Amino acid sequence: MEGCRLKIVYIHETCSDKTLLDIGLVAAFTLMVSNDIRRDICVKAITRLPPACKDLYEITFYGSKIKGLAPQETMIKGLLDSLLRRGSWPGVQLKRIDSLEDSECIDGEAYMASPESIGCPGCIIVKEPSTRNESSFKPWWLASSIMVVYDEVCGCV
Repeated sequence: MEGCRLKIVYIHETCSDKTLLDIGLVAAFTLMVSNDIRRDICVKAITRLPPACKDLYEITFYGSKIKGLAPQETMIKGLLDSLLRRGSWPGVQLKRIDSLEDSECIDGEAYMASPESIGCPGCIIVKEPSTRNESSFKPWWLASSIMVVYDEVCGCV
């Protein structure tokens, strides 16, 4: 992805009323640093969108171009609802895709287990947890943790 030092790919396999919020939280917690945006990071979410839950979509957030992103549920819902209604939002791209093609990406949990030996990959995959309950692991926690470790290992702090 042009202009992106690192691409975080979030694979959201279930389709529910929480799909867009989960995607937005992963994007916000990946791109936000203090009170600013990581301009050289991109987040690509792969999902099926409600209510039909049929077609596969790619929602890409470009840190260098995004406007109006904040880690607040109401802001995220508003941004993504506008994206779906209008078909566009500054710094966010929505497109229908046929399949997932990110084989060059490193698994996020593997990266967290051994970041120094992996170094500074160009792409890291974050997957939705396999169980969906209130105590389950949240994917935006992993995305945020990955960014902290990545910044430290790659000298981006």
